[in-house]
Formats: sequence, structure tokens, C-alpha cells
Amino acid sequence: MKKNKKAKRINEAINHLGKKSENKIRSNIHSLLENDKSIDLLKKSIHSHLYTLKGVKVNTEIFSQQLTHPTKNDVANIAKLVIQIEEKIDALEDKILHIGQHKSPRTSEGLDEQKLKEVAQINRLLKMNLLMNMINVPDDKRVKRRD
Repeated sequence: MKKNKKAKRINEAINHLGKKSENKIRSNIHSLLENDKSIDLLKKSIHSHLYTLKGVKVNTEIFSQQLTHPTKNDVANIAKLVIQIEEKIDALEDKILHIGQHKSPRTSEGLDEQKLKEVAQINRLLKMNLLMNMINVPDDKRVKRRD
């Protein structure tokens, strides 16, 4: 019983101290936020930090270009090109299947197994060829990112 009472008193003391500390911290924060000088100083430091971050970004882009490392923009451009290529391949694949169905009534689907394998092989070769060519695309031909 004595242990329970002692533990209860300790918990009450901790709660009391916690509430007191929380109120004191809250009042200090409110006084800082009400002070115009503090707000102006905070604004200036945020603008300075933003200016520094922009400089770091510009320098990172420059260093990446000089070291021929891909930047975030390069990766984004490649991703857009890959999406465009996949859409074009899908359209070509649909056209090939459509033409094959009209010309070859051997199966119920219109294409026999050999032609399906050939279409799949052509599809893989097209993707590989387009991806390999995409790596060598000059800067002025790349897809520009909209900001």
C-alpha cells in the first residue's frame, strides 16, 4: 500500500510539473510570436535560408553537368520519354494485332502462335532500340519539364 501511495504522489508531482512547464513554454512561445522584431528576424532568416537553398540547387546542377552525372531533371525527362515510347509501342502493337487479325484467319484470335511470338520479339526489340537511342538524345530534343 505504501508503494502505491508513494507512486501515486510521484505521478501527481510529475503531472503538476509537466503542466507548469507546458504553460510556461506556451506563454514564452506566445510572447515570441507577438513580438514584431522576432517575426521580422524569423522572416529574414527564412528568406536567407531559401536563397542559400536555391544557390545549392544551381551549383548542384552545374556540378552534375560538368561531371556528366544525371540530375533530377534528366531523370524526369527520361521518365517522360519512356512513357511516350511505351505509348507509341502500344499503339504500334495494337495496329499490328489489328492488321494480323484481318489477314490471318487461321485461329479464332486471328494470329497463330508463331506470329504472336514474332510480335512480342519485335516489341522487345523496339523498346530496346528506343531506350538506347533515348540515351543519346541531345539536350534540345529532350522533353522539357513544366514547372
